[in-house]
Amino acid sequence: MPSSPLPHLYDAEGEVAALHARCGVYTAHDMVRAMLDDVCWTEFTDLRDANLLEPACGNGAFVTEAAIRLVRSFKANARAMEVATLSPAIRAFELHPVEAHAAREALIAALVGEGIDRSVASSLGGTWITTGDFLLADFGDLRFSHAVGNPPYARWSKIPPGLRTSYSEALPAGIAKGDIFLPFLDRTIALLKENGTLGFLCSDRWRFMAFAEAFRRDRLPEIEILKEEKVLPDEVYQRTVDIYPSKLIAKRRTPLPEVAGRAAPGRSLLEAGYRVKVGPALGYTPAYVLTERDAEKIEPELLAPWARASDLIGNSSRTPLWVICLHDEDGRLRNLTEYPKAFDWMRTHRKKLEARSIITEGDPHWYRPIDRVFAAPWRHSKLIVPELARHPQVFLDHTGLIPSHGSYAIIATGNEPIETLHRKLEGDGLAQALRGLTPTVKGGYVRCYKRFLEMIRI
Repeated sequence: MPSSPLPHLYDAEGEVAALHARCGVYTAHDMVRAMLDDVCWTEFTDLRDANLLEPACGNGAFVTEAAIRLVRSFKANARAMEVATLSPAIRAFELHPVEAHAAREALIAALVGEGIDRSVASSLGGTWITTGDFLLADFGDLRFSHAVGNPPYARWSKIPPGLRTSYSEALPAGIAKGDIFLPFLDRTIALLKENGTLGFLCSDRWRFMAFAEAFRRDRLPEIEILKEEKVLPDEVYQRTVDIYPSKLIAKRRTPLPEVAGRAAPGRSLLEAGYRVKVGPALGYTPAYVLTERDAEKIEPELLAPWARASDLIGNSSRTPLWVICLHDEDGRLRNLTEYPKAFDWMRTHRKKLEARSIITEGDPHWYRPIDRVFAAPWRHSKLIVPELARHPQVFLDHTGLIPSHGSYAIIATGNEPIETLHRKLEGDGLAQALRGLTPTVKGGYVRCYKRFLEMIRI
């Protein structure tokens, strides 16, 4: 059984209580059942050789439902209901002693309700649920076929100082930062067997935040993401909270055999010298983006072709649109009084533009967009990728289109022409290249953030 010493040299009891007060948000029963279904821990699955890990069991919602399914699976497969046969099947951790006790009581009652002798149920309650810290536990060679749960969520700076020190000393430096859910996710993946499945409710900030860079580099190649979708808080938690989690279902890959001298399969776009650039944010689109008819009201030298993600079809834009470039070719904000047509147009939107949070009262540059908008950076031939799509595709542009903020441009900075990359990523190529790298949200849409595009291997 893995050991889990409590941290020492500080008020452990007080700090555990403080962390629990911040993170003690428990999972609704419908979501518990759905996630156990997602990882195939069901009464209809033969679980005789399976073992499940829950790193933060709270008051026992996951571990209790998992135990009921385990018992029913054993009955269906004529497996003996004994401590010796059942005890290896589940390991759960809970740092807060009161909640760990509540989880054991709920677990024992559930087992007795399934016909397990109370003495066996009590023994399993003590074996299956450890009062201790999952992040500091020693598992030795123990690995798991399944892992499921709702790990705590708290910014690293909000973790009580003694616990934070213990974690910083025990955990890899690239993981002990940002948010406490990250080391829970990292360590759980590390404890999965080959082809083991994981189901977590957690923030998707590991996908794009800088604090998770080491995690993405080291762990993403080890897993295949089977499902990832945003879920609403009232569908997930037993009480109202201001947290918007994602449901992550993943499988640990079977590692490739080691071959002497084998190079990694291809280079990432970043390593190959491609640059990924997001389209500029404007702040109030109707003021800056014009139809072809309205574009006639603006000085031509201020206009550049514009494309929304929804307008891109094949290698052209469905609807001709224009954006007003209020920055010159060096990226400096223009003096709008030198362009009377544009000035008259912008004045019709002045009230909305001045109301934006980026504009302070009396700001003479009330007309400026959030990001600098000028044509020079976008004249390169490039691939444009919508940030959100059911089926990710690339669009080859030679016309100097400026993409909207909902799109990314892939620009070649080396000697290889962009057409070469286009041939690799056109059709289903981009979707295949992003498989396992990028999350899928509700409705089957795929998020194509800059970091994921840079990780594509070619």
